[in-house]
Amino acid sequence: MISPRRMVVVTGFESISDDKQLDLLKRIVPGISRVAVLWNAANPAKLADWRELKPATHSLGVELQSVEVRRPEDFDGAFAAIHELLPEGLLTLGDPLTV
Repeated sequence: MISPRRMVVVTGFESISDDKQLDLLKRIVPGISRVAVLWNAANPAKLADWRELKPATHSLGVELQSVEVRRPEDFDGAFAAIHELLPEGLLTLGDPLTV
């Protein structure tokens, strides 16, 4: 039997920076410690965004779990990976592929 898990997903905040979204997620769920980050690894700008999230992890006490996609066909595997990682939240680095 699979035990139920709780994962928090916050949507609709495209206008604030990714590190601010992570901070908001931590404020909504103070005990959160593992966050999966879904992002387009084929987009150089998203690689920069991924790297910019790293400093926030230390101050927030959050471990980020990278889940990369490069094309639409990658999403099934990405969601399977997210299921296996057991994150408590999901942050998507928005770009045309992931939005």
